[in-house]
Amino acid sequence: MENSNNLDVNILEESLTEKDLLPIKIIVGALNAGVVVFLLIALYIFSDVIPVDAPGDNDFQIANILMVVLALLSMTTFYISKIIPDKILDPDGLLAKNISRSAKTDKQKFIGLLTNYFIVKLALMEAPALFGLVIIILTSISGVIHHYSVLWLSIIPLIIMLAYSITNFPNMERVLELLRRRGF
Repeated sequence: MENSNNLDVNILEESLTEKDLLPIKIIVGALNAGVVVFLLIALYIFSDVIPVDAPGDNDFQIANILMVVLALLSMTTFYISKIIPDKILDPDGLLAKNISRSAKTDKQKFIGLLTNYFIVKLALMEAPALFGLVIIILTSISGVIHHYSVLWLSIIPLIIMLAYSITNFPNMERVLELLRRRGF
């Protein structure tokens, strides 16, 4: 299917290889690996701190405020992560037009669009995941999480990010399907 930018997914299907997707796979892997390493650090801090006394009321209130902020941040960024990356893959969008002018081949054009798509999508999902881990670290240090186990719910954004990355990890079939759904 030909569009106004002369980007044709059928050309890409004939020339794209798994090796061409390697930079995107590395980026997706690196974004997820960073969050997983931060999770391991948070778990280490949790296991290393042994609370002696019950935390004060202020500690619980601060933890509750942080959880509300996390919920709002998660809802906002997950909603935005469904809109902005789709704009990147809009065949008639500004980014597609700019990449069409600067890239030498259709394959480079699509790889550029896909790289931007995955970076933006995962960066938006990474923000609440990291904030949730910060909550775990802060409440581990203060001992609140040892007495208020509901704070472990702050790991949910990380689970969502990892689940998305696993189910949408860029391979040939998924990439071509994604581009076709976007109208290329």
